[in-house]
Amino acid sequence: MKQLIDSIVQQHAEEAAFLWLLRNNAIHAPHYALKDLAKLDDRVETHLDGLRIAGDAGWKVCKEGLGQKAADEVFAAAIVLSSTSVTAKGGGSASLESGGSRGQW
Repeated sequence: MKQLIDSIVQQHAEEAAFLWLLRNNAIHAPHYALKDLAKLDDRVETHLDGLRIAGDAGWKVCKEGLGQKAADEVFAAAIVLSSTSVTAKGGGSASLESGGSRGQW
């Protein structure tokens, strides 16, 4: 059962990051209407909710993604960290540093 839950949490993290990339590109694309952006926002938010509900398990998956130093992974981790009461575990730091491109949320 735990393996299934871990798989679902991983999927939420991957989808939140990927959909944020889509949204970040869509805001610069002239063929996207506001309603299209709202749909993307809803999809991103749904996966972020899954990570928030997962609590420390959601943070753990997001923290692992930070090793890639990609804007989409940093986005998911930042939102989860800022909107939950997760704690940094395993000697890691719960702070985020951005050295790459900056997106908008």
